[in-house]
Amino acid sequence: MAIVTCGECGGKVSDQAKACPHCGMVIAEDGAARVIEEQQKTRRHRFFWEFLAGLVVLAVFAGIVVFMFDWMSKEQEKERAARAKSTCSASVAQQPGGAAIAAAGLVASLLMLRRRR
Repeated sequence: MAIVTCGECGGKVSDQAKACPHCGMVIAEDGAARVIEEQQKTRRHRFFWEFLAGLVVLAVFAGIVVFMFDWMSKEQEKERAARAKSTCSASVAQQPGGAAIAAAGLVASLLMLRRRR
């Protein structure tokens, strides 16, 4: 036994009833079966769109997370390169011919950063 919606008044009616108790509209046996079939089809259709919307929201969220991790790793790489550059420059620049070595190290680190992009 299922509850169906009356086509006339929209009231809830048993599929076993001969007529709607609210408005008195006669419900044919094949009409009740048709109404049940339409309601099931509507539920399936609605489920499909809700599922699809959920997938879209999940994909957007995953994209944001991946973007944030990628952005954070690039920022960390820039910080490491800056620390390496300053550490290398300070220690090497004090040695004889150290300015040239520090410049070469700076160029090498910049090339590595550019290659990673």
